[in-house]
Amino acid sequence: MFFCTIPEPEKALQEIKRVAKPEADIFLFEHVRMKHNLLGKMQDLLTPFWKKICDGCHLNRDTLDMVKKAGMSIQKVEQHFKGLFFNDNMYQ
Repeated sequence: MFFCTIPEPEKALQEIKRVAKPEADIFLFEHVRMKHNLLGKMQDLLTPFWKKICDGCHLNRDTLDMVKKAGMSIQKVEQHFKGLFFNDNMYQ
């Protein structure tokens, strides 16, 4: 599952939290909005067009923030390609 294409990712994270066993490891590999100012703004500008051609994919989501707001603990985050992709290990 890719959170970039889910219309309401906050609800999806809440459902994962609901059905996962306590202390279950959950792994994500996601592309996210880059922290680099110019590249992040480019992602913001491209996202409306990108969503239309790529099945609803959002280039500029802050998935880590959504995970934190869902009340899940993040154990480890690895960034790839200068912050465009990350994978994390988290548990609820």
